[in-house]
Amino acid sequence: MRLPQIWDERQISLDIQKHRGNPGVLSTYFDGVITRFVTGQNAQTVEVRTKFLQSFNKYAEVARESYRWKRTIEGGRATIEEDLADLQAKVRLEKAKAELDEVGGDHELAELQKEEKRLEVMVQIARRKKELEEIAKPDPSPPLPPPPGPTLAETRAKQKVGLDASEKQVREELRIVSADPTLTEEQRRRKQNALEERLSEIHEQQVMLLCLMECRSYSFNKSAQYAAQVHSRFAPDGSPIAMSP
Repeated sequence: MRLPQIWDERQISLDIQKHRGNPGVLSTYFDGVITRFVTGQNAQTVEVRTKFLQSFNKYAEVARESYRWKRTIEGGRATIEEDLADLQAKVRLEKAKAELDEVGGDHELAELQKEEKRLEVMVQIARRKKELEEIAKPDPSPPLPPPPGPTLAETRAKQKVGLDASEKQVREELRIVSADPTLTEEQRRRKQNALEERLSEIHEQQVMLLCLMECRSYSFNKSAQYAAQVHSRFAPDGSPIAMSP
């Protein structure tokens, strides 16, 4: 017994007629046809092929040992399979809805990403506008010059005041030392020597400052000579001696 390779109603009819005298072979043939060409097909195909096979009910009674044949022709398997197909279609429908919702979520995300890019472009435009405004601004005014410092004459006059004050202080200290009865002669002489040394340094600075202030027409050598001359005009005790012009 051989089953047809494809659904061929003419060939199946001939095979049934051929095996109708052998119930065992006929039952096996029906079972093979049902398994190969009916079970697992879509509802419409099952309905068409079942209707064709129902025309051989008289042979099915002879071969009622075939459980699958009875389930398909008389037991309502076609209805069960159709219900199963409906259930599978419903499952596919729910899956498609879920995928559609997911696509909708992706669409919303895409819109947010587009909005983000738009805002980035707006920020860049605003930054460029600000840069152009800065370029168009006039150059700022130069800073005011610092206030002028003291002139050279003012600086030297200040130095002279300081030297005069120092000279006055040292002379006062000399007077105090000379009149201090608590000092021995050696102590008095030591302190006087130190104060006179300080006074001599102050006189040298005064002379040099005086040369700078009043002897600008002299050369350096003449200024030095004049300074020595001025320094020699001070008395041993530091008191100035009147100078001839």
